[in-house]
Amino acid sequence: MRITQRSMYRNFVTNMNSNLSAYMESNIQSASQKRINRPSDDPVGMARVLTYRSSLARTEQYLDNSKDASAYLASTDSALLQASTILATMLEKANQIATETVTTENRLQAASELRQLFGQLLNLANTNFNGYHLFAGQKTESPAYQEGLGITTMDENLQGLPWIINGSADRTIMVRFSTDGVIDPDTAHLDPDDPEYDPGTEITYEYSKDGGKTWITKTLAAGDTTLDLDGVTIKVPANTRVEAYDPDLDTTDENGNITNISRVNGSVLFVRPTAYYMGDDSDPPPLVDSYGTFRTDTTHSVDAYGNFPVDVRIRLDEAATMGAGGKVTYSYSLDNGVTWVTTTADIRADNSNGTLRLQVPGGYLDVNAPVGETLEAGQQFVIRPRRSDRGVEIAEGEFITVTNCGKDIFGGVYTPVGSPGPVPAEGGNRNIFEVLSNLIAWAETGPSDGCGEAVAAVREAIEGLQTSNARVGGKEQRVSLNLTILQSHHDDQTTRMSTIEDADLFELLTRLSQQQLAYQSILRSSSMIMNLSLLNYI
Repeated sequence: MRITQRSMYRNFVTNMNSNLSAYMESNIQSASQKRINRPSDDPVGMARVLTYRSSLARTEQYLDNSKDASAYLASTDSALLQASTILATMLEKANQIATETVTTENRLQAASELRQLFGQLLNLANTNFNGYHLFAGQKTESPAYQEGLGITTMDENLQGLPWIINGSADRTIMVRFSTDGVIDPDTAHLDPDDPEYDPGTEITYEYSKDGGKTWITKTLAAGDTTLDLDGVTIKVPANTRVEAYDPDLDTTDENGNITNISRVNGSVLFVRPTAYYMGDDSDPPPLVDSYGTFRTDTTHSVDAYGNFPVDVRIRLDEAATMGAGGKVTYSYSLDNGVTWVTTTADIRADNSNGTLRLQVPGGYLDVNAPVGETLEAGQQFVIRPRRSDRGVEIAEGEFITVTNCGKDIFGGVYTPVGSPGPVPAEGGNRNIFEVLSNLIAWAETGPSDGCGEAVAAVREAIEGLQTSNARVGGKEQRVSLNLTILQSHHDDQTTRMSTIEDADLFELLTRLSQQQLAYQSILRSSSMIMNLSLLNYI
């Protein structure tokens, strides 16, 4: 068989390229330290590697979320610990001024310190971490609290009313009434020719800005509801009955000067500092939006009842006539209209109130309209539960809240849905701001019995704060444990992926040396053979 120069050259080139290709592949693996650099290297292995990479990406995101949650909770825990220190100091002050032997000047000195501690506590309640206010619910971009004025009174008929107070004062203002009466803007009819004309009743009141040493007398005109305290105004809720004070109940010295104002002497008001909660809450009822021709008024309303973890969208799929009997088809969606679930509701023929009840997960929606009126098909309602929690996903389907509803921890006053004005947050003596506000009022106006009651109230407030702190501490432990689990899971996944994807360095270096030697041998032998010629033998 005759071997031509062309066939020799072709074989040499083929062998060199084959060896060079394997050599370059080993170089790529050496540079990346990876055995699999493209799907063609190992299709099955690459599929497993991509699965691990996706899982690792999720785990790394959960790790980042957990670290963020840990930082938020650590900041919250620090704020609550500092608040506990402030309350402990306030308790010490309350014990000091709760005795009969303490002078008025001593109480005023303590009151000055209490006001500073109150301001510091307000700053802690407005703690900002990384641009987010931790105690404002989901309204994280604005402070949770604003300082203002509130009312303390021992008159049970006046407690918890929606007082609207404007202005500022650097000391507690006392207000008392010289005459009994009902403060109601509807009692005075301005038209004397009206058959039901009622001129109303003028009410005389007094106020003191120096702890009861001096008083200023003013008159509230019939039909008026605003008390003017020279720099501070109080809008009294309508239909509020006030009782006149009895001067004989106040404690006086030998010179006739008042030394102690009775807290139960008629309708006595103490205007003192307080904190207004401006953040979110989770209180019922949820809000309901209407989209369509249905409009709320005195005869049309829509109300939701129940516990709804997410927004619920409801759509009437056919027209419904109130009180007509039969059934109506409607649908609801828990994912903002992406998917819908269709069901039916009964239209009761004996429904004299004109109420259509639509059942949805978590509760129901009542649509109220006059009997005989038709709700058009396509009408939609959206139930929006009030939510203050901002959750962070720390594992698949597992969320932890990092913000707080401040009024549930610090209390204060806030305006609920439908209220004409602010009222004290629930919690009794666990309403920290109100407890401390009352303490300031008693320290600045002198009733030692009030200071004594404040001691027990501050103790209970401290217990409530410790409970809140323990709840945050529990979340911190949970996040810390979750970080450990996620890190262990991440390391395990990385190791498993490495066994598939990474190159064996010892094997790779051995192969590189072999391929380099083979390539050099091919080059040398090929050049020697190609240089052979018949002329060398002539």
